[in-house]
Amino acid sequence: KEIGARATELRSDLIVMGRARVRALHDAFLGSTAERVIRQTRLPVLSVRLAPRRAYRRPALALDLDSAAPEAILLMLRVLPPPRPQVAIIHAVVDPYQGPIYSTISDDEAEERKDEVCSNATRKLELLLATALAKAKVRFEDGPICKPHIRCASPRIVVEKVVKKAESDLLVIGTHGYSAAAHAFLGS
Repeated sequence: KEIGARATELRSDLIVMGRARVRALHDAFLGSTAERVIRQTRLPVLSVRLAPRRAYRRPALALDLDSAAPEAILLMLRVLPPPRPQVAIIHAVVDPYQGPIYSTISDDEAEERKDEVCSNATRKLELLLATALAKAKVRFEDGPICKPHIRCASPRIVVEKVVKKAESDLLVIGTHGYSAAAHAFLGS
């Protein structure tokens, strides 16, 4: 509470916190100090696990199409000054055509519908990025080159796979800042 209150008092626009030790049981129920600050403040929080060795060259931005997404994009733009490197934009889509209710549609039809869902998500992400660039007053040519990674699967799986494959050295991700109980059961 004190960290958030002091940052608000100072009119800070970003809280940067280290993330060193992990206390499994304590963190499972209460969350780390950084996670508690995220939940208790309306300011963006940058949680740092490892010290950067150089300028970020392979950043990734994991987005959901929610209210946290524009803020995550704006933070990424501030953390990555021009000339910006290519950014892996990660978005996981839950396949709406899975499950027993859809067992009657063909594999081809299911694949077509999955492609349609991914295409719609791509269009929404492009609009979201363009809107964020305009809000930040960043010209299109000064924005990052974005490489989208849109997959129909669990966000946890998609983010981890893309970050590993791209060998990302920075992951920017938005969160709703759920309570500790919700975090313990649902995760972040």
